[in-house]
Amino acid sequence: MTAWSPVAQATLQYIQAPNANLPSGANYQASSYNQNLTDNKFGLRLDTNTHYGMLFGYYFFDQFSVTTPYAQGITFPGFDSSVQGRAQMINLGLTTTINNSTVNDVRLVYLRDRYFGGIPIGGTGVPLTSLGFAAPATTGGVFNGGVAPINPALEGVPSFVFNNYSFGLPQDALRQFNNTFQIIDNFTKIVGTHTLQFGADFHYDQINERNYDDANGAYTFDGSETGLDFADYLIGAPVNFTQASQQLLDSRDKYFGVYAQDSWRARPTLTINYGLRYEIMTPWYDTQNKLETVIPGEQSQSFPDGAGGVGGPGRPRRATNLAPIQYHNFAPRIGFAYAPDNTEGLLGKISVAPVKTSIRVGYGIFYSAIEDATGIRRSRGCAVRLVLLLPRTHTPVNSVYRSCYRKQ
Repeated sequence: MTAWSPVAQATLQYIQAPNANLPSGANYQASSYNQNLTDNKFGLRLDTNTHYGMLFGYYFFDQFSVTTPYAQGITFPGFDSSVQGRAQMINLGLTTTINNSTVNDVRLVYLRDRYFGGIPIGGTGVPLTSLGFAAPATTGGVFNGGVAPINPALEGVPSFVFNNYSFGLPQDALRQFNNTFQIIDNFTKIVGTHTLQFGADFHYDQINERNYDDANGAYTFDGSETGLDFADYLIGAPVNFTQASQQLLDSRDKYFGVYAQDSWRARPTLTINYGLRYEIMTPWYDTQNKLETVIPGEQSQSFPDGAGGVGGPGRPRRATNLAPIQYHNFAPRIGFAYAPDNTEGLLGKISVAPVKTSIRVGYGIFYSAIEDATGIRRSRGCAVRLVLLLPRTHTPVNSVYRSCYRKQ
C-alpha cells in the first residue's frame, strides 16, 4: 500500500461495496431512493375602478425545491443535491375606456427568477486537507489561490470519475438571477367593420450568473497509466483534472417593438387580419465586457498582445455588443377566418342538420434574439385549420390542421 496515493486511501470510504453479481458482469446495482419535490405557489389580484379606468394589480409567487439522490451522473449514494428556484411577478395594468369605440390598455410588469442548481447536501463539510490534499506552499495553505471554493457550503469531497461510475459532489453548482422590466401599451379603435389596434412593447432583461465549476476539483481516471481506471486511481494518476474559480456573467438585452393591426370583418362570414410589426433587439452583451468573438483582421484593444482577430468589446468599430444592431426587422402578419353558411348549397342538401364550418389561414414573419448569443433569427410561419362543428353543442367532429415553419 505504500504505492497508493494518500488521497485514494482517504476517499476509498466513499466507494460502495459490491452489492450485486449481474449477468452483465457489473458488481453494483443502484439503490432506490426517493426524489423529494416541494412546490409552493400563490397569486393575489386586486381590481378597482378609478376616474382613469379599471386599475388592477397582480402578484404571483412560486417557490420549489427538488432533492435528488443521484445528480449529474453521480453513481454512489451519499452525494444527494438539490435544485431550488423562486419566481415572482408583479403586473400593474390600467384599462381606460375613452369612448364607446376606443380603449387603451397599459401594463407595467416586473419578473424576477432565481435559480440554484447542483447545491450539494451529502459529502459536504469535508476539508480537502483531511483527504490527503496538500495546498501549495506559496498560497498560505489554501487551494486555487483562495478563489475556490468561495462558498463554504460547497467544500467537500471532490468529484472522481471512472469509466463506469463516479462519486463526489456535483461538478456544476449554478446560481442564476434573472430580472425583466417591461412596459406594454395597446390602443384599440373600432371604425365601422374595422377593429384597429396599435401598440408598443419595451423590456430590459438581465441574466446574472454566479456559477462554480468543480470548486473542489474533478479527477478523471480511464486506465491510461495502468490499463485499469481503478488502478490509476489507487496510484493517483488521473488522465484529466479540472478546477475553476467562480464564473461571473452579467448579460443584458433590450427590446423595443411597435405594431399596427386591423381586424376587418369584410363579410359576415369572413374576417381578415393583417398588420405589421417592427422590432429592435440588441444582441446580448456583458456589463463587464467579458464576451469575445472572432473578427478576422481586427486586433483586440482589451488584449493587444493576444491573437489577431480575437477580441471582445473595446476593439475597433465595435460597441459593447459583439454584433451590430439590426434596424430592418419588419414582420408582416396576415390571417383569414372564414365561416361559410352551410344551410344552403351542396352541404345544406347533404347534411341532416346545419353544420358550422370554420377555416383559418395565417402567415407571418417572426424575430427572436438567442440568449447570450449575438444573432437575430428570423422565422416564417403559416397555419391552416379546418374545423367542423356539430349543431347546438358545437363539438368539433373533424379537424384538419397543417402548419409550416421555416427558420432563416
